[in-house]
Amino acid sequence: MRAYQRGSGEVLAQFDSVEVEVLGGAVEQLVQACDDPRLGAPVGGHGDADSIVAEAAQILADDREPPPATDVSDPVLRRLFPDACPDDAGVSADFRRLTLADQRWAKVLAARSVEADIDKRGADGVVHIGGEHVTDWLTTLTAVRLMLAARLGIVEEADEDACEAAGEDDPAHWTYSVYLWMGWLEESILDCLTDADLVA
Repeated sequence: MRAYQRGSGEVLAQFDSVEVEVLGGAVEQLVQACDDPRLGAPVGGHGDADSIVAEAAQILADDREPPPATDVSDPVLRRLFPDACPDDAGVSADFRRLTLADQRWAKVLAARSVEADIDKRGADGVVHIGGEHVTDWLTTLTAVRLMLAARLGIVEEADEDACEAAGEDDPAHWTYSVYLWMGWLEESILDCLTDADLVA
């Protein structure tokens, strides 16, 4: 693929069929991660903009039990939905119970926006990313990189060095290549954002 280019109020990208398959597959894996059964009920929608505040107020008003705790022991889930307060497990658990549904739904909505843009690409493979979707692309590419980093065990620079040294027959070699490519895609979009009106 060529680096993204700025169009008139949009960003343009050209993908070949293999790149579309890799990007689409990674985005779909992200959606599946957000719908992991360990996180509770499937993501299917969310309330209005004040849903988090309303939920918290209702719990305080009638002493209703908050939503059940969720299992985020999986490294991918912990990277996608980190603790709000790492030094206080109780506060982090309470915050997650009240906000996780909206966090998950926001990631899914952004990912579906990316998928829709890819599906609308022209016969020449050019994808038109409107200004209102640029943030969705950046959000999704960041989340995909976090997901891949968790699978590769990348926490610090030395971990990346180990992945880079992996042989071509090592599954980590391919995953790391995709991880690097996702980073390049994200950087290339950012390089296009010289005008504020490209981001909604």
